[in-house]
Amino acid sequence: MEQYKIVISENAKQDIINLSNVILYDFASPLTAFKYIKGLYKQINTLKFGAESYSIQTRAFFQQYGFNVRKITFKKMSIIYLIVNQYVYIKAIVPTSTINDYSNRLKH
Repeated sequence: MEQYKIVISENAKQDIINLSNVILYDFASPLTAFKYIKGLYKQINTLKFGAESYSIQTRAFFQQYGFNVRKITFKKMSIIYLIVNQYVYIKAIVPTSTINDYSNRLKH
């Protein structure tokens, strides 16, 4: 089984910081923020093995991240990534509801 190197983009890093801040400040829950972000990184690290096993996303929302975009979820968040050679590039971490809302708007 192929092992990939994980590269987290600056945008994705900012997404993680924003998510942490929402949990930490809006919900006043530092322990929950710590555990959630720890779990998020653990899920990202699972992509070292088997990143190619997740489906390529074809919905319009994903086109902004390039070609052959894939996603994996953690709780209510979608981790959007690309595979290039031996690397998994984490492009964004967004609420799954954002993706669904975008798709629903395009239908109307």
